[in-house]
Amino acid sequence: MSCTLPGLSAVEWAASQCVTQCNGKAGPPGELLDVTVDAAGALSGKGTAVGYSKQLTVSVSGTACTDAFTGLRVPFALVAPWASPASFVDGVSGIVVTPTTRLLAATAPADPSLAAAYALVGVSVPAGTLAPNAGPVSALKSAIAATRRTGVRMLFADAALTCLATAASVATTVACGTADAAAAAVFSSLAARAGSGAIDLFRGDLAAETVAAAAAACGKDAPAGAATDAAALYGKVVGELSLTADAARAAEFVSVPLVAAATAARVLALVQGRGTAATANWAIELEAASINRGAISAALGLSPALPAAPVSLRLNVRAAGPLTQCQVLFRDYTSSPASGTRTPTTDAAGVVSMPGVTVGLASVPGGCRDNALSTATRAFASKFAMRTLLPPGLETAALDAVSYLASAVFTMDQARSLKEESAPPRLISVEDYKKVYNALGVTDPLPAGTDFARQNWAADTAAGVTLISRAYLLNQKLQGALGPTCGFLAGLTRGKRSVDDVVAAFIDRLASDLIDGSLRLDDIKAYINGLMRAYLLNGASLPVAYPAAKFASASSGRRLLQTADPAADLLTFDLDQLGALLDSVATAVADSSSKLVQLEQQVAAAAAAGTRVNIADTLQQAAQVASVQQSSLSDALSTLAQEVAAAVAANDTAALSSKLQAATESIKADYAPDKLSALIQSAQVNTAAIKTVAEAGTAVDPPAGGGGGNGDSSGISGGAVAGAVIGAVVGAALIAVVALLVIKRRREHRTAPSSHNSQAINTSASGAVHFDPAAAGYGGAAAAAAGAGGVAGPSSARSVGPPPVSHADVDVEKGGAAGPSDPDRSPPAAGPSAGAQTWPPAGPTVIQSPSAGRLNAVHPMPIAESRSRSSSAGSAAASPRSPGARQGWGPAA
Repeated sequence: MSCTLPGLSAVEWAASQCVTQCNGKAGPPGELLDVTVDAAGALSGKGTAVGYSKQLTVSVSGTACTDAFTGLRVPFALVAPWASPASFVDGVSGIVVTPTTRLLAATAPADPSLAAAYALVGVSVPAGTLAPNAGPVSALKSAIAATRRTGVRMLFADAALTCLATAASVATTVACGTADAAAAAVFSSLAARAGSGAIDLFRGDLAAETVAAAAAACGKDAPAGAATDAAALYGKVVGELSLTADAARAAEFVSVPLVAAATAARVLALVQGRGTAATANWAIELEAASINRGAISAALGLSPALPAAPVSLRLNVRAAGPLTQCQVLFRDYTSSPASGTRTPTTDAAGVVSMPGVTVGLASVPGGCRDNALSTATRAFASKFAMRTLLPPGLETAALDAVSYLASAVFTMDQARSLKEESAPPRLISVEDYKKVYNALGVTDPLPAGTDFARQNWAADTAAGVTLISRAYLLNQKLQGALGPTCGFLAGLTRGKRSVDDVVAAFIDRLASDLIDGSLRLDDIKAYINGLMRAYLLNGASLPVAYPAAKFASASSGRRLLQTADPAADLLTFDLDQLGALLDSVATAVADSSSKLVQLEQQVAAAAAAGTRVNIADTLQQAAQVASVQQSSLSDALSTLAQEVAAAVAANDTAALSSKLQAATESIKADYAPDKLSALIQSAQVNTAAIKTVAEAGTAVDPPAGGGGGNGDSSGISGGAVAGAVIGAVVGAALIAVVALLVIKRRREHRTAPSSHNSQAINTSASGAVHFDPAAAGYGGAAAAAAGAGGVAGPSSARSVGPPPVSHADVDVEKGGAAGPSDPDRSPPAAGPSAGAQTWPPAGPTVIQSPSAGRLNAVHPMPIAESRSRSSSAGSAAASPRSPGARQGWGPAA
């Protein structure tokens, strides 16, 4: 954060927040006067009132001079050239003092330019990127992606320089006599190096050379092995802080500055606290390094704020019921990526308990045992993977289908904000969950101390019973739409796309439509039909694992995916020919969900009448619907889809026509309303497991400020669990995209980009493409791209593993979208090749804007609430698509 206070000059410590409780000197050579830095980072004293001079410097140090992020003493004096103190009389003077400015003071003391300081270590700070006297931490708070990226580079350069100076000073203390003399020799040697060109701080042999040069400056040789040990330690530092080796990780730092700040703080704390002893077990030691999360949160201005200390989290994982013996993947974003990922397994109640949690991402794979749908004679496995972003500081939370969607909505909304430069960073909050539930019809008042993230409603109150029931029914509606439909589409691809992949694409579309106010679950048949057509027709809704993959136009109503995958079958499909089959699938899904709608109406009516619903009966009936949807219906649709796909592969038009007709008639006959009703009524479910869903709603409110939770204060009730999407989480590898199928094999392929003329498709100002089922009808080529370009963000889960990444607006080296306030950003490239996609095996996700042809790197936790920005500081003016301004996505009244 900027540590400048009104009427005072202050110090911003680049490797962290502000340095505090420091003593120092300020003024021209020979006239230095005392200054102090207080606990708030404010600089004061006689040295702040000296007259104008081009040779002014400020230097701070002292045994009590501490780094707010690590809590450790600043290892050496910080020095900086000082801009004209004459401005101080106007109360606007500020100062940025960092390890890099110490280099500047040694090489160009008459130049107080922060850009000049960072140029010495190869970091470009373009004019206008930062407000006056704003350092790297201030840059991380910007709404502008390029400014944040510059802030990350500045932060990591200062952190690397600090680690280099620390390691080299320790290695040369014997040669130089004292630690201060060693630090002075180290900076002198680096200043000499900077005189002949920018220092490459991420060169592996820099530490050994620096030790040798500093020791020589002191007239001695460094002790045997000292240079080697320093080089080994610094090599670990370079591995953590280098931004060039992993573009995906660099994009994550831009999208989630919290991760960047926590990473720098951990590295600094470890190097200073453990020194060369940390080299042997670097990953373990890095995770154990102590950092002040609260100070980091405050410095970045994050909302909601991180807890002062990690909490114990009780995570309830459910689909129709508890998912048992299911491995949860949890990544804490303030922990080291290498060692901060945990893999606990759920117990018989579908619960995992994890101590030491701050904020992060939880995910579960598909295939976990659903205790509500499993019986003594049959084990039922969940159909798809899920992920959810967890608000900071929660002691209890739910991982379910709606939390999956809520996380996707948050991430996609923040990705758009990042592109529009309309909001600084923030974290997901319980209010983000509330918005999604409200938008999907669950608008019941929340009792005090409860929310949709924890689902901590008391099952012994009328309000609690209503909320438990409503949340559970909504989760089952979402799962009932996703499971059978996505399994069917995965079958059509002959396994080239997994169910998880298709679900992820659907979640993206649902999130985009919800943000834009166009999600219409009141006509689920039309909506599902439109989603299926959009997925099959428009390849932009698919994650592509092969960079050479392109979409080509075919005849009316057909679309071809050409891919570099040599094993892929290049097939086309005709939606006119598939129309009847798709309609029968949508009808079966909609009809099976109608029972859930009836139950919702009953619960709403009871709440309006002030009576309590029979929660056990309501949840049991909903579970019976889920049993049919997730077992017999899903299995039947998947099997029929595979048979249709086999007929396509055989290139037998007559057999295909016969198979399509047979499949359509089979679905209509087997899942006619009367037969569906009978299947639902006879479905066997585990009432004991369902009972735990209701009972889990009884939770006590956590103490103010958070604290350790216990197993009896959990709070997920009716919310069916499953979900997950979002960003860079360690998991299964991305599954390769291959051909979209159906009708006949094509041996001639075109690669020209195609366009839509359908009235069912419209493009918003943000570049998102939306599908209108009413305009689309059920024939021809009516379809739509997935929301925000159809490529998953941290909001999406193309697979359980890390989402792909590509850069244009948030390019690591070239800057983001052009804008007058940020010369580091370049305009979109013209032509069809602009925004070409590449797909590394891990990293944050990407949102593609079809209108611009550019990619916007995103993450599970980006962007901010504030919609105002100054031209110099990097916040942004009100956006026409801000949550409070667009239909269907404002805060609940």
